[in-house]
Parts: sequence; structure tokens; C-alpha cells
Amino acid sequence: MYLVDMTFESSLETARTGVDFSALGGPGAFWETWGFGPWAQGAMVGVARRATIRKDALLGEVARYYADDYIVWT
Repeated sequence: MYLVDMTFESSLETARTGVDFSALGGPGAFWETWGFGPWAQGAMVGVARRATIRKDALLGEVARYYADDYIVWT
């Protein structure tokens, strides 16, 4: 997992490509579109989501798997 200062990276990328990535630097509409919500634990802050994968058979649910995604800013 990489921890990145999004403010610095965003301004650097804007200067290099002319594209503003500042919308990625905090919880907002962009992250909500992809199912992420605000997340914090201790000093870490970012966004997180949980995807549930269910395996069904003729008699019902056989297995359930979870995939957790975390994007940590600080």
C-alpha cells in the first residue's frame, strides 16, 4: 500500500499534464460513484468499500466472500 500526499501529487500532475486531479484527494461524489465511503482508523484517513461475492447452488447459498478496498491518504 502506498501513502501519497495527494495535494503535492495533484499540483505536480496538473503542472505536467494540465489535468486537475484534486477531486481524488478527499471523499466526495467521485468516490461515492464507485461505492466508496469515508473511512478513518486512528491517524489514517481515506475511503473504503466492501464488495460481497455470493456463490449460490440449487439448495441456496454455498459460500460468501468479502473483498475490502481501502484508499488511505494520511
